[in-house]
Amino acid sequence: MKKILQSIIIGWLIAFITVSPSFAVTYYYKSAGVNTNWSNAANWCDATNGGGTCGASAPTASINAVLDSNSGDVNIDTTACAAQTLVATGYTGVLTFTATKILAVSGNVTFDAGMTLTGTGQLRLSAAGTIKSAGLKFPGTLYLNTSNAITLDGDLSTVNIRGSNISAVFTGPYDIKCDNLYLIYGLTLVHGQTLTVTTSMTVNETASIGEIKSDTASSSAYLVYEGTTTDCVIAGARFTDIDASDSAQALDNWYGKALLRTANIYNVTSASIPVVADVKSGVEYGGVDDTSANKRTGTYDGGGGSTPYTY
Repeated sequence: MKKILQSIIIGWLIAFITVSPSFAVTYYYKSAGVNTNWSNAANWCDATNGGGTCGASAPTASINAVLDSNSGDVNIDTTACAAQTLVATGYTGVLTFTATKILAVSGNVTFDAGMTLTGTGQLRLSAAGTIKSAGLKFPGTLYLNTSNAITLDGDLSTVNIRGSNISAVFTGPYDIKCDNLYLIYGLTLVHGQTLTVTTSMTVNETASIGEIKSDTASSSAYLVYEGTTTDCVIAGARFTDIDASDSAQALDNWYGKALLRTANIYNVTSASIPVVADVKSGVEYGGVDDTSANKRTGTYDGGGGSTPYTY
């Protein structure tokens, strides 16, 4: 009987360990080492204000990172900086994303309005999570490296948004603004949400499987491009329930796929654009006077590497 009871207890313990969730360790930044580098293990402790055990390691993808009122300035100094979550509530220091360096976060990111963000490096979102930007503009590249939902807890502003070879998904009823947008695959926006791109936009759906769309059929999300035609390169994309009516000009989708319930987005080929001589002569195409400000001009680079079309 005793052996049977022991077997039951052991079996229960094994089952409990197997199904129980793992609880991530949390490290607090204190900047007590010889530098302010994220990768310096001496800068991290398992309790705030230099308490607990310090120097075990820098955060990893399975460790939560906390910057609080006791934390000093931090420098993202390698391409391998990581954390499960990043929480900077109450932080008033400077978080620097050094050029070409990467901080990969596989969960929530919380900034504080009292902190300072600098640098042109990359914040890589590697899994589902919530971004709370606290009204700050991220100065580098927000890299979307997950197909899971990225939830916004407030309007999002960043210099660059870059998508990997995964279709990214935004949720949360807030708007997004970036200087430059570069997408390889697709992007899902929230219906009613506005994505504003101020300077340049490249959408290169070379795999023919990506799509820029609203999350709700027949309910538009809004794409506003404010840059020049020359800095707008869209090729082979699908658009569904995307309204670009407020863009500075029509968006030409070179050799594009299906356009479903869109506005101010057009599929074009080199054959559908009039020759320069005709444009200059004032010949009208489709009822539009091509000598006016409405004529389409610019260059398509073929998605990279092919002979450009100039129109």
